[in-house]
Amino acid sequence: MDLSVPVEGTVELHAAWAGEGDLRHPLELLATLEGPVAGEVLLPEIDEDLVVYAWQDLDGDGLHCAPGVDDELAGLVVVPFDFEVLAELVLDTACVGPERLFP
Repeated sequence: MDLSVPVEGTVELHAAWAGEGDLRHPLELLATLEGPVAGEVLLPEIDEDLVVYAWQDLDGDGLHCAPGVDDELAGLVVVPFDFEVLAELVLDTACVGPERLFP
C-alpha cells in the first residue's frame, strides 16, 4: 500500500475493527512509523477501514504526554483501506490516545 501522511511525529496505523462476534474490538494496531510518511508500507489486508493516528513528541522522550507534559498534540482520521492512502490529518487535541478519538 502506498501511504502519505505529511505529519511530523509518530504515526500509528490501526485496523478500525478486528475479531468476530464477542471478540470484535476496535483499533487493532498494525504498524508504528515515524512521520512524515510517504511511500510503500506493507500491511496485512484488512476488511475494515484504516485508522491513522498521529501524535507529537515535543520533548523527545519517546512518550506521548508523560507525566508533567500536557502540550503534545494528537489527531486521528479514518480512511478506506486501499492500495493508495492519503491521510489528511490535523493534530489538534492535546494528550489523547486513539481510543478517545475513534468514533
